[in-house]
Amino acid sequence: MNDYIITQTGMRSFVLTRNEVVLGDMNYVKWSPSKAAIQLADGTSYRIEPRGFWQRTTEVLENGQPLYSFRFTWRKGIEITSMRDAIPQKWFLKTKGFWKGTLQLLDENGQQLLFIEPRYRWKIFKTELLITTSLPFEKTPKKELLLMVTGAAFHYQQRIAAAAAT
Repeated sequence: MNDYIITQTGMRSFVLTRNEVVLGDMNYVKWSPSKAAIQLADGTSYRIEPRGFWQRTTEVLENGQPLYSFRFTWRKGIEITSMRDAIPQKWFLKTKGFWKGTLQLLDENGQQLLFIEPRYRWKIFKTELLITTSLPFEKTPKKELLLMVTGAAFHYQQRIAAAAAT
């Protein structure tokens, strides 16, 4: 099991670290909470953009080609789908309990791949996501990108919850 941290560094920027080593960063474009740019430590860059008329689905693009997509579902939480595989793989980001802010990423078989504990740091008014991964997740290709996509899906879920509360 490994621990990762996604830390909010600015109003619209987040950094993924492990043992204080930066693995990637994500910056939201202007004030749009649905458009972002991801830059990993190896130099690869990705874009996150909404798709469709109602913009219910959000895609992660590499050179204009979709790699992942995520969307909110009522029964399974946020569904993340890999789009480059011959057989698309799906993960589900669900809350751990009704009253808790913790989330878990499950595979199609219901096996927990990672656990997210959000922490709001009142002293600096920033959010941190403490992510603990399981051994099967560590074998996932492009795991750093999937961690950043999961962080973006978390912020998407928070945006939906805030909209429902108003």
